[in-house]
Amino acid sequence: MKNLIFAIILLVFCNSSYSQSKARFGMRGGLNMANIAELNSDLRNDFYAGALIAIKFTKQFTLQPELNYSRQGAKLNGVVNEEFDEITIDYLSLSILAKVYVVNNLHLIFGQYLGVNLYDNLNNNNVFFFLPQLDVGFVVGMGFDIISNLTIEARYNFGLIDVYNQNSEDVFALNVNGRNINKVIQLGLAYKFDM
Repeated sequence: MKNLIFAIILLVFCNSSYSQSKARFGMRGGLNMANIAELNSDLRNDFYAGALIAIKFTKQFTLQPELNYSRQGAKLNGVVNEEFDEITIDYLSLSILAKVYVVNNLHLIFGQYLGVNLYDNLNNNNVFFFLPQLDVGFVVGMGFDIISNLTIEARYNFGLIDVYNQNSEDVFALNVNGRNINKVIQLGLAYKFDM
């Protein structure tokens, strides 16, 4: 992934149209449908919100750094304790994304993110859980510019860091198996301001 970022940065600085690049500040937000892999769980619906800078280098390519607040987790099935029926994890994440326009207003989105765990409801409920403070993962998706300032997007974020401690075997009825990574579907809007 470091090679991909290096290649994008190199492409940007070597591109003859660099001097014609245009940066626009924007906001984004929408629905999170989150789950954690290998758990006996369902999607947990919540929200995400953030800020972005869209740096358009060519008609087809935009580099878009983002800072997002994302409420994630999972709804648990087969839980003994009714007061603890879902996992809540709040992240502040920095994303570096590439947007490639395939036709007029339709673009593909890909990149990576680094998330910091701001809050979780696990530490007080279960001594077997261990939540790392960081999450790293990839983002893929697509978007459509409804107008020049307003975009509708669908994204899939998947983490690479295991959310749980692999040494624990008895985690109530949560069925923790394999790699328990974050999986998040995002549907939302982004608005870019004219500068």
